[in-house]
Amino acid sequence: MDVILISAAEHDGLPLDCGLRFTNAHTTSADFAESRLALLTGQYQQRKPQTRIEEIIPLTATEYLGEGGLQLIECRRFDMDVSDLNPEAVIVAVSPNPVDDDYSTPFVVRWPGVTKPGTVCTELVSTLDIVPTIAAITGVDTRPNAPLSVDGMNLTPVIRYGAAGHRALFYDNQEVITVDAHLKDGTLTADEDSPDTAHQLQDQWNLWKQIMSMGPLQ
Repeated sequence: MDVILISAAEHDGLPLDCGLRFTNAHTTSADFAESRLALLTGQYQQRKPQTRIEEIIPLTATEYLGEGGLQLIECRRFDMDVSDLNPEAVIVAVSPNPVDDDYSTPFVVRWPGVTKPGTVCTELVSTLDIVPTIAAITGVDTRPNAPLSVDGMNLTPVIRYGAAGHRALFYDNQEVITVDAHLKDGTLTADEDSPDTAHQLQDQWNLWKQIMSMGPLQ
């Protein structure tokens, strides 16, 4: 199946009502360049990844793609009408620019026959998940030691069946975001019924930091 990935610096203009909108989506960094790198590689920028999605999945800019192709649209502001794009293609629209200090960002997936316009998903997801999701849709292997290995999660089970998203997302400065908690500067902000503790999240962050020091996955 063909996929169109729209990555826009500005949030205005993104076709957020065209499919399933993720309302708990986050970038990997407050820095645009770092966030964009993670988005296009599926790896945390701390790894210094080098293999971008278009190096693995055939890239074309034609209106109607070949089977399993990828069209990458990077722009400052998306001003096109979605109806002008291939109606049979999956559309993933996102911004590497976070909205707030919790790294939240707009993110929507239109998958003909699977998603419905104007629907929402509240699962915790990341822009890291875009590459493995597109890979799964186009049939590219992302298992460990595959040509395209990733930190992100394949979201097709989330999209199709309502499966769970991430347990936690990790950031520099010992920051961790979960579905119902946020650890920042050693202070935990959490819902009353959250099972997370500052100590547990700090331990998870320490492990993540060690893994990041191992370098890129491929």
